[in-house]
Amino acid sequence: MRYRLLVAVIALLVFLITYAVGQHKIQNITAQTEELNKQYQKVQRLIAEYRSLAQQSKTNKAGMLKGGVLTFVQNISTELGVSEKINSIKPVPGTKEVVEVVYNNMTLRNIVDLFAKVRDYRNLRVKSFAITRRYDAPEFADLRVQIEKIK
Repeated sequence: MRYRLLVAVIALLVFLITYAVGQHKIQNITAQTEELNKQYQKVQRLIAEYRSLAQQSKTNKAGMLKGGVLTFVQNISTELGVSEKINSIKPVPGTKEVVEVVYNNMTLRNIVDLFAKVRDYRNLRVKSFAITRRYDAPEFADLRVQIEKIK
């Protein structure tokens, strides 16, 4: 009789310990699931924000330049990685906003990318440009370009 009682108590203790451990694991998994859901929501919010900013960026690029041409040239040169190739940059006196930039050691790809960036804005145009081939390094050229903001 005592033996049966002892076995029943041990079985009850094993059951209670197993139940407690199981409940603890379930709580941990529930907490991890809630944390993961919060992270997924944050990622979804960031994705939506990124798409919104990307769309806004496309709209701005296809639109009008709001700032000055000098700032635009500096920003685009930095973006294209050719800011160190600027020899001189100066505004051209006159009634319209025109900036003249002289680049040294430009590749054809750099020049095309620069013109493509200017073309993205409806109120900008390349007023004039001159490309001078470098005889010491034929793969490079010097570029003198005037970029005008149309009012």
